[in-house]
Amino acid sequence: MTKKLFIGLLLMFCHATASAATPSLIVQDIGGATQSIPLGSIGKLTFASAQVQAHTANDVIPFPINNIGKITFGEMLITNTAAGGAADIALYPNPATDIICIDAPEGSAVTIVDLYGRSVWAKDVSPLQQINVSALPAGVYIIKINTPDNGIITKKIIKQ
Repeated sequence: MTKKLFIGLLLMFCHATASAATPSLIVQDIGGATQSIPLGSIGKLTFASAQVQAHTANDVIPFPINNIGKITFGEMLITNTAAGGAADIALYPNPATDIICIDAPEGSAVTIVDLYGRSVWAKDVSPLQQINVSALPAGVYIIKINTPDNGIITKKIIKQ
């Protein structure tokens, strides 16, 4: 697995429980020094050349990939807040080639996001909705489901 893909997966899947503390991105270099950036100040994270870049309102903070020891999220948001939880959302087949089926509550809004954080598909869905993913490049995608009761559920899908 490439370092870029590993860091992208790490950024998408590192979730901790919410609390009163400020949610933050914590980058530890290979020497053990850490830098913490409040998530509210980060507009986006990008990969450029050999760097992970945190874009804030006034600055771009570069982190050289060859110097990153660990990236974590401190005091992160809860992504599974719907009543019943993620087990109530069926998403299949996974991996997929052309069509994925999603069984989400009526009135749910679904967004498919690539590992760079770009929305590649979004729509309100009905139960047992089919989504055509044949035009998407092969890779890993995050499915974000906003349920009618204001729950947010995230799932991973692999497009072959």
